[in-house]
Formats: sequence, C-alpha cells, structure tokens
Amino acid sequence: MPKLRSLKLFIQHPFDIGAWSITKEHAPGIRELTITASTLQGTALIAEDINIAILALQAFKEIESLTISGYRLRGCLSLLPTDDIPLSRLTRLTIVDCRVSDTVLKKFRSAMKAKHQRDVEIIIQ
Repeated sequence: MPKLRSLKLFIQHPFDIGAWSITKEHAPGIRELTITASTLQGTALIAEDINIAILALQAFKEIESLTISGYRLRGCLSLLPTDDIPLSRLTRLTIVDCRVSDTVLKKFRSAMKAKHQRDVEIIIQ
C-alpha cells in the first residue's frame, strides 16, 4: 500500500496485537495517523491502550499529523517524544474527546521544541 497516506487505528477489546501487521514496510507513505480508543469504561484498559498506541507510533515514525481520540489515550502524551518515537516530522497534534492537563501539554511542547527546535500545532476538540 505505498500510496496510502492516512491510517485510522481503532482500538477495541479484545485487541490482538499479533494480528495487527500493517507496518512502515507495508505502508511507507503514512503521514496522518489517527488512534482512537473505544469508549469501553475501565481503568484496566488504559495501560493496554497506551501500549498499543505506542506500538503504532513506533511503526509510523514519520507522521506529520497525529490525532488521538478517547480519554484512555491521554497518557501517551506524557511519554512522547522518545528516542524510539522521535516524531521528528510531526507538525500537528489533534486531541479529541480527551482531557489533557495544561502541564502535560506544556511538557509535550517543551520536549518537542528541545528535540526538534520547533513548535507543534496542538488542536483540542
């Protein structure tokens, strides 16, 4: 799928990460990634959803636009960027249906600016 530019990943449980096989080698042109957690309630799923989101971000490191949707994914931002997931091309982050503290947003912005010497547009919907 070399022409695919946008990918939407919906995390629903049970989620079999072993069956999920789309990677950069299958779709090298992904520039827009949307990760949505289902609306199931329960704090036990938060860590699992974050791990799945991190695996997706590791597979598509060259995205320019990232959308995270669902309250269980808000913890992702406090873990990014990393050496494994530098988000070096990220220019826009959209947060949907997810309350993120100002402290987390400031930390994310600061980390991105320190790592890449530029700001990331953050849109909250």
